[in-house]
Amino acid sequence: MNSPLATLVLSVRVPPSVMALVDQVAAAQSCDRSEAVRQIINFGAPLMISGKGLNLSRILMTLEIVAEDCLARAEAKGQESLKKLLETAQENMERHHV
Repeated sequence: MNSPLATLVLSVRVPPSVMALVDQVAAAQSCDRSEAVRQIINFGAPLMISGKGLNLSRILMTLEIVAEDCLARAEAKGQESLKKLLETAQENMERHHV
């Protein structure tokens, strides 16, 4: 049973609110509940073990600062530079995130 390919069973009781979160992850990832729980554990466990977490507010604030700085620099270089920045950002969003 110590084979890296062995599959172990983990049964956990959770309140309805947690099950709803698992279902939301499963829907977002187009997977079943078991795979959703595996993904949640694989993402969250290393952060908890390291004692670090994600401060979403800080990440979003940093992104806003960087975006504002990029826009200001592009605008200072002229309209074409700003247009190119916005077009490239839109293409990258569609390719990688949407």
